[in-house]
Amino acid sequence: MDTGAGITVLTAPTANALGIVPVGTSRLRTASDRQVRMPVGVARTLTLGQRTARNVPVILNDAIDIALLGQDVLANLEMTIRRDTVEFRPLAP
Repeated sequence: MDTGAGITVLTAPTANALGIVPVGTSRLRTASDRQVRMPVGVARTLTLGQRTARNVPVILNDAIDIALLGQDVLANLEMTIRRDTVEFRPLAP
């Protein structure tokens, strides 16, 4: 989870394992304020608990070791962080 990331990022091995392939590229600004061009794929479904999002654009990044959930996914969830757990719930109407 990366509350500062605007879009979800997958590692190359994770994307490969899920069968997600590049369908284009996107220019992004990194946390260090650099502009980079990255491949973009589409996750057909992304499920957290009982919530499923469909056709979620994801950045494919072979320079990181862990996937990041971005605001494109987190914005629709309420989150509670405890010492050793993170809980996600749908936002109350």
